[in-house]
Amino acid sequence: MGFHKTCGIPHVLTQALRLKSSVESRTRPNPKNVAGPFIRKARYAAGMSQPELAAKCQRHGWNISRDIVARIELQTRWLADFELQKMANVLGVTIGDLIPRQKRIIDEACALSQLEQ
Repeated sequence: MGFHKTCGIPHVLTQALRLKSSVESRTRPNPKNVAGPFIRKARYAAGMSQPELAAKCQRHGWNISRDIVARIELQTRWLADFELQKMANVLGVTIGDLIPRQKRIIDEACALSQLEQ
């Protein structure tokens, strides 16, 4: 096993520390939307790149760039409800596919309770 020259820590540990900091830099403590990871997943499933998704959104009347798509997916940009609807339409999925399952369960429970009243 090799050791880091300056600090003497085994290479395995320094690699793990680098990986952890890399992951931490991509996760956001205060996300601005909940749909970002689900949009990325749907985009991958549709076989689209970020520029392709932005171009398709533009053809559907939403002026959006690849940078905005990236920021939405990274949860650093707020996403309006009408934008979520447009994104779902462009990706060929439902809005329910773009929000976390826990949120959908809560929404379904609220809808059921309203039906019972």
